[in-house]
Amino acid sequence: MAATTMPLWATAQAAIVSALKEVSIRDAAVSPALAFSASKNLYLPHILSLTQKAIVNVRINSIAASSQTAVYGHKQNNVTFFCDCYCLGSNTEDGAGDIIPADENAVARLHYLVAQVESALTDAKNHKLGLLQSQIHRNISTETTFYDPENTEQSVYTYVPARVSLQATIVQEVLDSQDAPTLENIGITPEQIENWSILYTY
Repeated sequence: MAATTMPLWATAQAAIVSALKEVSIRDAAVSPALAFSASKNLYLPHILSLTQKAIVNVRINSIAASSQTAVYGHKQNNVTFFCDCYCLGSNTEDGAGDIIPADENAVARLHYLVAQVESALTDAKNHKLGLLQSQIHRNISTETTFYDPENTEQSVYTYVPARVSLQATIVQEVLDSQDAPTLENIGITPEQIENWSILYTY
């Protein structure tokens, strides 16, 4: 039984999370206060439920194919990853989970968290985001943005104090299924597929 291969950007996202976790473990050996959690695709209710914690949530923002380099069975995707950085505290008396740095200490921790993310992304870039040399271009860029909590226009669903963006050009093979790998070769089991088969009633 053959199946479509998983996209390479999923592999790259997992590699970024892995690099972040390694930095957290390394820094926590110096001081437990330097530890942070790294996850991917956290949803808003979960983030809102957390307080007193440094968090990095890695998600894919966009995938834009380059029409100039696309040919049959092969294209180059310009992929943008967001590493959303939170130092969760509360600036309310009842302790409700506001995602706004509560004081100068939280902001200082946020800046250090960004430095930790940059360190992890450097490690990830040096290892080609877990991809083969032929699967990713050498130029991988990062950019950091800090958002003003007073500007509500910058708050979409939730306030992100800082965001480190990573852009990479990933070569994606989209050949037909004649020589597609088996489910086992791409790390997907029939049990996983059953778990994906969730029925929704609207």
